[in-house]
Amino acid sequence: MPGADGHAAASDHHSHGHIGRDTYYRVFAALMVLMVLTVGAWWVEGFMEIPRVLGVLVALAIASTKTVLIIYYFMHIKISNRVTQLYAVSAFIAFTILFVIVMGDYFARGWPPEIGPLP
Repeated sequence: MPGADGHAAASDHHSHGHIGRDTYYRVFAALMVLMVLTVGAWWVEGFMEIPRVLGVLVALAIASTKTVLIIYYFMHIKISNRVTQLYAVSAFIAFTILFVIVMGDYFARGWPPEIGPLP
């Protein structure tokens, strides 16, 4: 609806299925910060004696956060209809369940494996 000066409000334009440029820049900045955290976590893991499982969990948390940001903003799930959002969330939950099953198998087999030659 036009305002007093005859122009539509900018917030109305963005509420009907458009993501603003500033949001893309903020998401890009967040992804760059998460990339630096990923490299920093790898660097810290090389100098400190931390359990390998903790390092993997930190890396997975950072990677999952980046994945959610990309799906939500760059794949336009944020502005999609509810059915599309439901499918996206369902796929993410199904992937998480499969990942937990696979990781359970790895942990049951003594993962992470010992470093060295194969027996």
